[in-house]
Amino acid sequence: MSWVLAHLTVIGVGAAFLVSLILIVACTASMTFVSPVHLYFYFYSFYVLIWVVLLHASGEPTYVGSASVDTTSPVTAWLVGIGLLCFSLGAVAVAVGSGFRPTEALASYRARALVSDVNDDASVVALMIIFALGAGLAVSFFVMKGIPLAAYLEAGSDSHFFRAMSEARAESLVGSGYLMQGITTILPIGILLLSAHAATVQRWPLTALALLCVVGVIAAMFSLTSRGHFVMFLVLLFVVNQTVRGGVKWKRMVTWIIVSFLLFSISSLVKFGLIEQWTGLGPAMAASVTILADRLALGVRQLYALVSIFPREHDFLLGRGLFWDVRALLPGADIGFNRWAFDLLYPASAVPANITPTSVGEWYANFGVAGVVMGSAMLGAILQFTHQCLLKPGLWLSARVSLVFLAAYEAKSAINGQGAVAEPLISGIMTILLFFLIRWFLRGGVKGARSWP
Repeated sequence: MSWVLAHLTVIGVGAAFLVSLILIVACTASMTFVSPVHLYFYFYSFYVLIWVVLLHASGEPTYVGSASVDTTSPVTAWLVGIGLLCFSLGAVAVAVGSGFRPTEALASYRARALVSDVNDDASVVALMIIFALGAGLAVSFFVMKGIPLAAYLEAGSDSHFFRAMSEARAESLVGSGYLMQGITTILPIGILLLSAHAATVQRWPLTALALLCVVGVIAAMFSLTSRGHFVMFLVLLFVVNQTVRGGVKWKRMVTWIIVSFLLFSISSLVKFGLIEQWTGLGPAMAASVTILADRLALGVRQLYALVSIFPREHDFLLGRGLFWDVRALLPGADIGFNRWAFDLLYPASAVPANITPTSVGEWYANFGVAGVVMGSAMLGAILQFTHQCLLKPGLWLSARVSLVFLAAYEAKSAINGQGAVAEPLISGIMTILLFFLIRWFLRGGVKGARSWP
């Protein structure tokens, strides 16, 4: 009987995936124009749904902390399938309700003239201020907190290598969230604006400058030993580039994925001390694939653990987890949901960290099945509305880049939940508002300002 139930569960989740894919294609018209809806679908499918199905089909128990988690229970798998289906239905509801015609809208967008609004004195000055602010915070972080990568390498002589590295990283990053935003949010927004302008006007000096800035920020993110930051930055660069071009070729997409994997692999080899044990390219790539698979499966194991705890061992939070996420943004505030859930799942851990609860896990811990249904549908509606705004031909390039940044991080909540994306979203909104306010103020005093290349 359990064998039949397991197969029915896998078939049901697979059917939810296929129906969701059909609905998303229907309300976006193309899979070669990567919209915020597509991003959420890709994140959700690759980081969550696939691993839930694999763990459930294996029938083997998994461990989170010291507790055993039963992966044969179909509840988590069904929640994940329902969440994806409700997300796609939310997107379709907005498309149908607004009378959106995806094929016509995409064709009109691709036929538009390429024009940049980041090409006058006011825009250049505003962009320079954004770069100066981001660079200043980044330098302050490294001066005050040191370089986490250096702390990792120094801890490598310890016999308990990974634990020593984790403690070194936790110590170097504690209380530095606002300074880190210079590296993880402010500078990336400036670079996205610069690279979009360079792709629009197609001048090689601007392209070279944008590429130099990209390399510098990736190096800074690499020194933070946070693989997620530079992978997300690469995703943002990819989406902004294809948004300017009106779509992307599959060859370019595959190249981008390979580059991201190579950078992830190098970072993983350094983080886990495998560079010192180098025995060849083949074993190194195999180790990287294993590390990637373990990291992707970790969030799903934590999701299984959360579903098994609520409401059997802990009452639903009824929105308190979302409130903690907002409160955690304040200076000196308490921990957010992801850190609270880490302490719940790993009570014996002495190293502070967060979990990756996925959007399903966070909605379920707060409101149960109703939260998964309503929260997923709401995210689908928001991201579809953003997609429709992005396709408006008359939208400023700077506004389009800003929407891509915010929507991409909201799509990332499929993996991390709302708590982990709240900080980059808030700091991103503040940075974007600062750019537009400075430009508006300067344009008021610089009538007819000259255009730049």
